[in-house]
Amino acid sequence: MMDQQFEEWKNEIVEQVRAVRSSSDLQSLRNQWLGRRGKITGAMKGLSGLTIDQRRIQGQQLNILREAVLRLFNERQEQIEVTEEAMQLRNERFDMTLPGVLPGIGMLHPITRIRRLIEDVFLRMGFSLEYGPEIENEWYNFEALNIPKFHPA
Repeated sequence: MMDQQFEEWKNEIVEQVRAVRSSSDLQSLRNQWLGRRGKITGAMKGLSGLTIDQRRIQGQQLNILREAVLRLFNERQEQIEVTEEAMQLRNERFDMTLPGVLPGIGMLHPITRIRRLIEDVFLRMGFSLEYGPEIENEWYNFEALNIPKFHPA
C-alpha cells in the first residue's frame, strides 16, 4: 500500500520539478518535500510508530525515494543554472564601440577641503558667500578706507 503512495509521490515530484523555471521556485519545492516539515521528512518521522519489519521495509522505500528525489532536484538545479547563466550572458552584451568612461583621478587639496567645510558651516549659520577678485588695487585697499596716501601701512 505504501509502495503505491511513494510511487505517486515520485510521479508528482517529477511533474512539479519539470514545471519549475527558477532556482527560488525549485528551492521552495525542495522545502515542500524534503524540508523540516516536508512530506517525505514527515513520512520518515512517522516510521517510529510502525513495527520493526514495517519500519525496515518502508524505511528502505523512503530512502530510495529520498535519494531519487534529491538526484532529480540536483539535476534540475544544474539545468536551471545553465539556463540562467545563458540568459544573463545574452542580456549582458558589451558594446565595444561605445566610448570609455575615464576614471576620476586625484583628490581635492586638504586646504580646499577645509575651506569648503568652513564655508558650509557659515552657510548653515545664515551667512552668504561673496566672490570677487583675489587681488584688489591700491584704491580699494587704502584710499577707499580713508587711509592717507603716505601712511606707512
